[in-house]
Amino acid sequence: MEWSVAEIAEFWAVVWDFAGVVASRGYDQVVDDLTRFRARGGLRGLGSNYAENLLRRRDQQTAFVFRGKHSAPSG
Repeated sequence: MEWSVAEIAEFWAVVWDFAGVVASRGYDQVVDDLTRFRARGGLRGLGSNYAENLLRRRDQQTAFVFRGKHSAPSG
């Protein structure tokens, strides 16, 4: 079993630190049942804004890339 699945709370703590998530407050608890873990519901008490984190850079770097079901890969 992969570490990220076996140690869910520890994995998300590492992701949180590595990604430098911008938040008004950190999460209180990580839901450790993958059947109940969903995007934001898995980090209980989290005070963050998805758009704020996605668009936090103020340079010319690509903020995000959309690929739909029928999109051709670019580059």
